[in-house]
Amino acid sequence: GSLKDAERHYVEAQEWHSAVNMYRSNEMWEDAFRVAKFYGGNAACKRVTIALLMAVGVTEGSKTLSKHGLIETAIEHAAENGAWDLCFELANHSAPKKLPEVNLKHALFLEDDERFNEAEEAFIRASKPKEAIDMYVHQQDWASALRVAEAHDPSTIADVLVAQARTKADTGNFRAAEELYLAASRPELALVMYQEAD
Repeated sequence: GSLKDAERHYVEAQEWHSAVNMYRSNEMWEDAFRVAKFYGGNAACKRVTIALLMAVGVTEGSKTLSKHGLIETAIEHAAENGAWDLCFELANHSAPKKLPEVNLKHALFLEDDERFNEAEEAFIRASKPKEAIDMYVHQQDWASALRVAEAHDPSTIADVLVAQARTKADTGNFRAAEELYLAASRPELALVMYQEAD
């Protein structure tokens, strides 16, 4: 029951993380943060932020996190660990200005996971339609790339057509490539294509 004495012994034994765990299990979050920050720095604090939020919920936990200036740290840590529900809930509740950044990180996660439709939606929510278009261009999903470009960033339509034309030219389908270059209003690229082919 003498937690401060226990903390001192843990620290002397170079087991400060056990002191953090002791305070966490007793829901003494202020002490858990104090020890984690002093001995383990930001990395240790990050782990405590998630434990706090899981134990007491976002509404109550965000008060303690705000007091320690750890809201953004907690959002980052949740994103790094794929705790997206927690990440979005915390951002919505305590840091709405971080939502575009959270959406972007989530979109990149979804793209890596090959969940392209969900990634597209997250890119749009992050106000990054160009990244969604680039994702589809990389996949050579030309219809989706054009759909997003037309709906969210018309200035990139020509870029999508040019990328598709280059793919056609690489496979020797010069006629289709030419039509795409012309649709993109880039006839000079069709000319270069034919010159290189000769």
